[in-house]
Amino acid sequence: MNFGNGVAIISHNVIPRYEMMNASLRVLFCVALLSVSIHSHGKFRNGHESRLRHAQDSLPILRQQLATSKGLSLYEKQRLKSRIAELKRVVIYHELTRDLLDRLKVISPGLYYEMNDLRDRRGRPTDIYVRLIPKQSSRVPFAAASILSNTGIDRDAPTSEHGTHSVAVDLWISERALLMLSHELGHLSYIVPNLAHYSEFYRKHYRNSRNLSRIGHLSTDNSGQCARDFEKRYVTDYRTYAKQFGRPPSILSTHARVRRELRDRPPSTPAPAPWYELPDITTNR
Repeated sequence: MNFGNGVAIISHNVIPRYEMMNASLRVLFCVALLSVSIHSHGKFRNGHESRLRHAQDSLPILRQQLATSKGLSLYEKQRLKSRIAELKRVVIYHELTRDLLDRLKVISPGLYYEMNDLRDRRGRPTDIYVRLIPKQSSRVPFAAASILSNTGIDRDAPTSEHGTHSVAVDLWISERALLMLSHELGHLSYIVPNLAHYSEFYRKHYRNSRNLSRIGHLSTDNSGQCARDFEKRYVTDYRTYAKQFGRPPSILSTHARVRRELRDRPPSTPAPAPWYELPDITTNR
């Protein structure tokens, strides 16, 4: 892939028959974007946040139009219904992503707070924008993807659609979303502090590769080893949490619950409390 003077970094681990085996398909996908901004703090962020307020403000207006407007053609009604459905999905996916990040914080606090302070080689904080999305909305055909690049101006600064000093992680909605997120965070834990070096490594080993299964996971690729290490850390933390508190609710059941709740409450109403009670759980930052 050629993005002019930018750098495209793609790495992932392909497990055959994903749909049949319910296996985890992992990807680190980086595209070239050119932008420069000043940033002072890095955090996990909900990738749907920028569209949430618009969705919350617009939904009651469109619902009112659909309920009270007379003389609308069938086509106009369908357009209104489609727009309402689209905005409802924004609210639903925002709440699911919030729930996912809450789960990571509670189940694996060490991993969460380590990555909540992700920094580049120069010590500058990097935001991690996470989105849970349905498979059909994915911009790349992979169950997990991390999107970042560096710029020609500052090769150490990670850049994504959210600006300089940021990365984006997209995950398909599935029961393995947290495991896949831990894998992607492992890649990022190495690539962000070593972005300029890893860009050169990518050019040398992956740029012309047609074997997607090897990208990001050569024996000499340190980001792939970090991804495997982060998975192991998460699995260990999950087992410890489940032994002490029991297994958390299914992500898919949470998806269904959020959809039901959205039907029963105005979109401007604050989101319901998460599935756990934070005061009952001790975490160390």
